[in-house]
Amino acid sequence: AVAAVCNSVSLNITNDGAGADYGLGSAAAQGMRMGVFGCSGSVQFYFRDFTLYQRFKAETIGSFSFRAMDAAGNGYRFTLPAAALMNPQINAGGPGTPVMATFDLEGNPDASGVVLKIDRVPAT
Repeated sequence: AVAAVCNSVSLNITNDGAGADYGLGSAAAQGMRMGVFGCSGSVQFYFRDFTLYQRFKAETIGSFSFRAMDAAGNGYRFTLPAAALMNPQINAGGPGTPVMATFDLEGNPDASGVVLKIDRVPAT
């Protein structure tokens, strides 16, 4: 766990190469290509120390997880079990503004092939 305060998270989920295969004179698909599942995104933290930057420099692969919840406490937990922080941008806006660190997220398959896991979280 990293004691960093997150400002924003975005995920891009893709299925590259997926599609239907049609034959001449056929109105219906004759086959489907499954494609390759991919997950990437970006995350922005308040830059308090060099912990996350050191993880980037060391090319550390680790679990990245966050929750999205409604007012009643129901929600979903998104986990990239083998994520890497890439391309850091550390910006100081000016006097009296916080220093923000923005990283690209790279979702990699873990040992069992999982790139993204989504769990439903009930209100407690």
